[in-house]
Amino acid sequence: MRPPRTELNLTEWIVLALASEAPTHGWTVVRALRRDSPLGEVWSSSGPLVYRAVSRLQDADLLQSVGVAEGHGPNRVILEATPAGLEQVRE
Repeated sequence: MRPPRTELNLTEWIVLALASEAPTHGWTVVRALRRDSPLGEVWSSSGPLVYRAVSRLQDADLLQSVGVAEGHGPNRVILEATPAGLEQVRE
């Protein structure tokens, strides 16, 4: 069996960096990484990969949910970088 991966991939780094700038939710990050967005012109990623990155970052205690944004449509979990996540981005 392959050992668990410890290094972050680029999508995970981007999700963590965006969450370290300000609380956000997955859908905002998905939109930011679309091919037709300014950031997406440099690096684009699909919705499933963004949500997989969110899950992995939460499992690694680098990202945490801090509430729910209510509005039109489904509620969205608000995410922010943990102190350990902020440290990773700073390094």
